[in-house]
Amino acid sequence: MEKWLLEQGFVPYSALFPQTDKGLLELSLPKKIGKARAGTYLLVESYCIQKDCDCRQVILLVINEKGKLAAAIDFPLDIDKPFVVPALNSSAKQTAGAEGLLEVFIDVFNEDPDWFKGMCRRYRAVRKKIGGHSYQGAPFPKHRPVGRDDDEALADPELPVMLELLDTYRHRGAEDYADHRGRQQQLRAALYQYGPAAEELAEILIEQFFAEDDDGVDAALRLLADVLELLRTDLERQRPDAAEQMQVWQMALADQIFSADAGVDLGAEVTRVLLDSRVEILPELHEANSKRMLAGLEAPELADVSPEQGLAELFAQLDELEVDSPFELVDVLLQMLAIGEADIQITLCTQLFYADSQLAREAAELMLFHPHAKVRAGVAEFLAQADGGAFTPESLRRLIVSRNWFPEALRKQIDQAIANARRARVDCAPLVPQGKKTVYASAIDGAGAQSLQIVLPQGKGYLSCSIMLKRGGGVADAFLIPFPNKRELNRFLKMMKQETGATEVTADFPERRLCQALADGAAAGKVPGHWLVAIAEQLGCDQWKAVPLDLRQELALLREGLAAKEHKLLLDPARQAAHRQSAAWPDKKTFARSWFEDDVEVDHILEPLLHSAAGNDPMTPVFELLDKLLEPRREIWLERLVLTTGWLKAAKRPPVPWIQMLHVAEAVADKTVPLRDIPLLVAIAKYSVGAFMRREVEAGELF
Repeated sequence: MEKWLLEQGFVPYSALFPQTDKGLLELSLPKKIGKARAGTYLLVESYCIQKDCDCRQVILLVINEKGKLAAAIDFPLDIDKPFVVPALNSSAKQTAGAEGLLEVFIDVFNEDPDWFKGMCRRYRAVRKKIGGHSYQGAPFPKHRPVGRDDDEALADPELPVMLELLDTYRHRGAEDYADHRGRQQQLRAALYQYGPAAEELAEILIEQFFAEDDDGVDAALRLLADVLELLRTDLERQRPDAAEQMQVWQMALADQIFSADAGVDLGAEVTRVLLDSRVEILPELHEANSKRMLAGLEAPELADVSPEQGLAELFAQLDELEVDSPFELVDVLLQMLAIGEADIQITLCTQLFYADSQLAREAAELMLFHPHAKVRAGVAEFLAQADGGAFTPESLRRLIVSRNWFPEALRKQIDQAIANARRARVDCAPLVPQGKKTVYASAIDGAGAQSLQIVLPQGKGYLSCSIMLKRGGGVADAFLIPFPNKRELNRFLKMMKQETGATEVTADFPERRLCQALADGAAAGKVPGHWLVAIAEQLGCDQWKAVPLDLRQELALLREGLAAKEHKLLLDPARQAAHRQSAAWPDKKTFARSWFEDDVEVDHILEPLLHSAAGNDPMTPVFELLDKLLEPRREIWLERLVLTTGWLKAAKRPPVPWIQMLHVAEAVADKTVPLRDIPLLVAIAKYSVGAFMRREVEAGELF
């Protein structure tokens, strides 16, 4: 090994990973180039092994047919920075043909994007081997042509990454699971490996908006929604760099979308996306939107505008809105204001409640369901002190219907508001009779989420009451979807079945799940959105109360619900058959396709096995996950299985018999049964290992 190379702290990749053939490239020169002779050369990649170094450099040794060093090339991986170009290493003894070999290297590199991606992967692998943990440095740039000087390096710029992605979103049609996964991988690569992504998309949104390109704006908003969803999921899974990326994206939105001269309507649309994504809004974004709101949302000068002036201009804009329901008006208010200062929003709600417009008063009351707790508390406080005569019969009914959905502290204030309205002799508006309904429910996915669709006839079309439930979040979302005809409804239901395993269930299924979800949300201090009230009105329901789920009691009730002819299905042969068949569910059944663990704790358990001898046994990582991860999460998986059992029992065409799921759930409920002895949990552990390995390959940690 070259002494000068070791002195610089570099070692060939093949010396660090002797079992791989990566880091070597054979290069054939059919003719003399400069002073470099024709012949075959071997390019050997060398990487820094100094423990605390992050130089992001590769030294390429060019070896001739006689095994001698013909050239040594310094190659910086940060090829997007000015004046950063490949060059001959000053410490190495270069041959006369070294300059020509450098030119050849540049030509080959420019024609082969995969080579650069491979070097970035191998750099990460070396840093992980030296440091003992995954590489924490900044994302590497995308491949681009390089030259001998900066002018050449900056020549022939590629299309911005986010513009390329936007084009795919413009033309995106129906997707199957493979399409969705591929797009997610593409998006993840852009987020974590392409620095300007957030600023680019913010600029694109503004350009498309002012160009009045509605299709472009819609595509960019869908792209932003997917970005936020991906980041929110990564934050929940405690993925490295997710918090930093979330801040980068929200700062880009604050600086550009919520600046004083950006379009008002565009800011409202982006706010809607932020609210729908259920991400935590950072203070910088709150501040930017508050400044714009206090400026009347349009004035370019912020300093001399008072809150009173800003609110007056906002009221003037609300008068021009064409909305005919308080639920729609709340949507508009949230899009304008929801990421502004809480005190300003509470002041606005108070003024709305005493406005002449009945629509405004009812919208003010519905701000009880605001996504931020401080606003909810402020609205509840002024409603408890409000003149009871200001409540409409409809707003009184909504308070009565929804009082049980709130934590106890807010419920007391809501009860006081109800009492004030009754003392003022406000009549409670009656609920409409409940019509015929058809109910569809998705499976419970790997994140503990389930979607309900309650379909009602509406004129010549249909109305779907859509409710999203999520473990730890209660009723995470609720909205109404109108369908003009049966064909459009069937198209939507087909998509749901393909993507989520949804199936038709009995009409009484939603109420039980909703009551459980409301209790789950209340325990986490969360409140459903205001559209759940609209759904309750559509369905004529006023008895949704928070009822906590008792898992073992639920299992007992499911057993008690067995028909006499089904009792033979509880015998050992049936139970053993259920366990055998359950091992294939994650692979063959849509409802279990997302049943695997995929958070940072998986990484902490499996990464030490990656290059160890123990990792050679394929079952070692599976057992590690079963013992160290799934066992501590046994109750979480039990909840998923119990809820799935209830879903299967309610399903009109269950994908597997519900009693089979009952057998598996009862085994998980029995803590004397090791998870290693439950085939479904072993399969889940295997799929979790597989997900980890895919991530490592995508990140360049495995070859």
